[in-house]
Amino acid sequence: MASASYGEHIFLPPEQIFPVLLEDELRERGLDVQVLNASRGGLTARSAVRDLEEVAPDWKPDVVLVYHLSNDMDGLTTGLRDASAGNDPAAVIAAERAGAQLGASGRSQSTPGGDHWPTRKALATNLYSQAKNLVGARLAAARMLRNEVPIGLAEVFEARLEDAIHAARNLGAEPVIVTFATSHPVDHPSPLPAHYRRNLLRKNSVLSTHGWRTGVADWNKRLVRMAAAREATLIDLAPAIEGRSELFTDFVHFTPKGHAKVARTLAGQLAPILEQLAER
Repeated sequence: MASASYGEHIFLPPEQIFPVLLEDELRERGLDVQVLNASRGGLTARSAVRDLEEVAPDWKPDVVLVYHLSNDMDGLTTGLRDASAGNDPAAVIAAERAGAQLGASGRSQSTPGGDHWPTRKALATNLYSQAKNLVGARLAAARMLRNEVPIGLAEVFEARLEDAIHAARNLGAEPVIVTFATSHPVDHPSPLPAHYRRNLLRKNSVLSTHGWRTGVADWNKRLVRMAAAREATLIDLAPAIEGRSELFTDFVHFTPKGHAKVARTLAGQLAPILEQLAER
């Protein structure tokens, strides 16, 4: 399972998060499986490629599930403020691929402190950082925020997922792309709750809530088209759970009930794939 904080959820015990529940669901269906969870907060689809190339050969997975989107959108749109924002998507991907070959972490730029956990812990808990996040989110709300995500950034995300598909296949594994679910999709009748909005603005002072919602909808459509074009398995998770407030703690993270629903949905669509693999 290649994902980010959605599949890690440090505020819940392991037995309540969907990668663990997924194994339980599949075993109840009579499948002898082990789900390996490579989800970690702050990771992007580029990180999935890094893990598949550097670590996964030791795991020898049969199936690779890739569930990424919001960290990619967060990091790529935040990069619009940089001087390099006008780079051609092909050039951005070429640079990322070169970095991956050199063993770059692939960690989202929004994750401070790199892999130095004491620094990350201090930044996440000290009063200055908390006050800065709260004030920064409110100041960002007063800015002119983007209502759409540039097409070039979507192309970078697509290329990252294509690389993940190739990396999985190079391991002899079946790649499975999963569409991304949110609490308030673009056609949701209710406005985004204020604390959900502030949480988005703490990490991304570029996109409006409308920009987020339309961006996710567009990128999910791209995932569907790309999976079909690359003949990769697609699990369309989003329609099964999006827009249901009882399943989400914020715009992208799940409640225990949400994790259980994700696990059941994934298991239902994965079981036939695993049964076919077992017959080979």
